[in-house]
Amino acid sequence: MKKFCKKISLLLAIGAAGTSIAQKVQELLPGSWGTLPRDVQLIILNDLTKDAFAYIKQLMISRTIKVYTEKVNSVGFNHDGSRIVFGASDGRIEILDVNDGLLIHTFQQTSAVLSVEFNHDGSRVVSGGETIKLWNADNGKLIKSFEHGGILSIVNSVVFSPDGSRVVSGGSDGIKLWDVDNDQPIRTFSHDSSVNSVGFNHDGSRVVSGGSDGMKLWDVDNDQPIRTFSHDSIVKSVDFNHDGSRIVSGDSDGMIKLWDVDNDQPIRTFSHDSSVHSVDFNHDGSRVVSGGFDVSGSFNGTVKIWDIDNGQLIHTSQHGSSVYSVGFNHDGSSIVVADGKKIEIYDLQVARKKEVFDWFKSHLRPDQAVIIKRAYETKLRGKKLFLKGDGVDTFETMPDYVRSLLIKSLDISILR
Repeated sequence: MKKFCKKISLLLAIGAAGTSIAQKVQELLPGSWGTLPRDVQLIILNDLTKDAFAYIKQLMISRTIKVYTEKVNSVGFNHDGSRIVFGASDGRIEILDVNDGLLIHTFQQTSAVLSVEFNHDGSRVVSGGETIKLWNADNGKLIKSFEHGGILSIVNSVVFSPDGSRVVSGGSDGIKLWDVDNDQPIRTFSHDSSVNSVGFNHDGSRVVSGGSDGMKLWDVDNDQPIRTFSHDSIVKSVDFNHDGSRIVSGDSDGMIKLWDVDNDQPIRTFSHDSSVHSVDFNHDGSRVVSGGFDVSGSFNGTVKIWDIDNGQLIHTSQHGSSVYSVGFNHDGSSIVVADGKKIEIYDLQVARKKEVFDWFKSHLRPDQAVIIKRAYETKLRGKKLFLKGDGVDTFETMPDYVRSLLIKSLDISILR
């Protein structure tokens, strides 16, 4: 199975336009076509039904968590990926278990929560809205509040330093740096407009900020910017890579830009095609996930994953409501998406399999597609699908790879 999956992953790079399948295979795997399992060859050579593909596509979503609250504005993993925290417009903050979606703790603010984050060891949560609050993640109790500004001040973004000893906040009153043990700011940094997003670098020595007047890089020991980076529209989200050498930014015009911290010209630009509200690097800086939505009327959301080295789009998923927040877990194997009133966790290992089906569509016959549809709908009802008679025979004619994926993801039992 490991060899099989490696061969499958190689096929993901095959393009679709203007070249025959045989040519694509020869370009990518010269002399290797004959070594591929027959099932893989069938996936490549057959035209699959869209009905089956629609249900296989769902398998990449490892968990959907319904949130009984107003709009979710911010979501993120803890360090080991076992928990997520989200903040919503009704002032609610919740910590959930990733594996079963169960609620661990609820915190309540009196106004909308616009930003939340775990510290490095997952023991604390910081939240931003009208004020900044520091919470104990183990017992749900409030530790401290920080006043960012005046009565009309709004905090749009809060982030812990890598060691958890400091917090940086950005909002309508600029940027402030805090010691978590002191309710007075260490330093204030000025923007010419409201700040939408802030981030620390890998060692906590620098801060990046983004807002209506572009993006700025700061030394935490100096209140003057090191460098300013220009965007043509409002910067909604910023993030450092793992070693602090690069920054990614997303703006309201749908442009994502990759920057070297020592240069004010972008290395690369990506087009998200809709307003970008959230960007995040993976653990090694090789990928970026972006999330946003169409502000022209439909408000449908989109999530995209990009290869930083070549600028290629790796994955796209469409969402029926606005996407305000996305993020990788620590090892880059999953992403979390805040999509309206639900949170979705994507298993990127399964997503790679989805990409195979996305390109090849699916080579299943209509009768095989019916089984997938029945299995998926039965699983949604919390039940197991029992196959018997002709259904067993049809199921067993599926390629081994497809059948094993379905057995792993859906409860299917055979009755002889």
